Amino acid sequence: MNFDHFTIKQLQKEDVLDYFQFIDSNRDRIAQYFPTTIEKIEDIESTDSYIASKIELSNKKESFYFIIIDTLKKKISGSLILKNLDWNVQKCEISYFIDKKYEGKGITTKALSQLTGYCFKELKLNKAYLRIAKDNSPSIRVAEKNGFEREGILHQDFKLTNGNCIDVIFYGLLTPYKKII
Repeated sequence: MNFDHFTIKQLQKEDVLDYFQFIDSNRDRIAQYFPTTIEKIEDIESTDSYIASKIELSNKKESFYFIIIDTLKKKISGSLILKNLDWNVQKCEISYFIDKKYEGKGITTKALSQLTGYCFKELKLNKAYLRIAKDNSPSIRVAEKNGFEREGILHQDFKLTNGNCIDVIFYGLLTPYKKII
C-alpha cells in the first residue's frame, strides 16, 4: 500500500532496530493508549520477541501489525494495527499512532484510508471499527475524514497505563463493496 512518499507494510523481523527506535522516541506520548506495546518493548531483544509474536498472530490471521515508512527518509513514521478480528461477523478493530514529527500532516488519514481499503478488498471484511478516547480530537478527525460514523460511547471501556478506565467513542465503517448473494 502506497501513497505520496509513504509505504504501508506488515511489520517484519528485519524492522526490529527501526521499530525499537520508533517506539522509544514516542514512548512518552503513546504510553497512555498503548500500554502493552510500551511494556513489552524495552530494548532490542524484547522488540525482537514482540515482533516475532506479532508475526505469529498475523500468520494465524488473529491480528495484523503494519508500519508506515517514509520512503524518502527511510524511517518508520507510524503504526497501524488490525486487531480483535471476528471472522464470523467479518469485522475488526483498527488502532494507529503516528510519530510526533509527522503529526498533523494528513499521513494518518491517508494511511487509515489505505488500510480500510485493505480490510474490505483483501480481507473481505464487512466492518472496521475504532475506539477513540473522548479527548483525542486528532484521532476523531482522522476517523471522521475517513467516513467512520460515531455509533456511541462505550463507558469505562479502556484501561490507561495508570489503571484508570476511560470512556471511548465507538466509530464504525461498513464496506462500500456490496456483496452479491
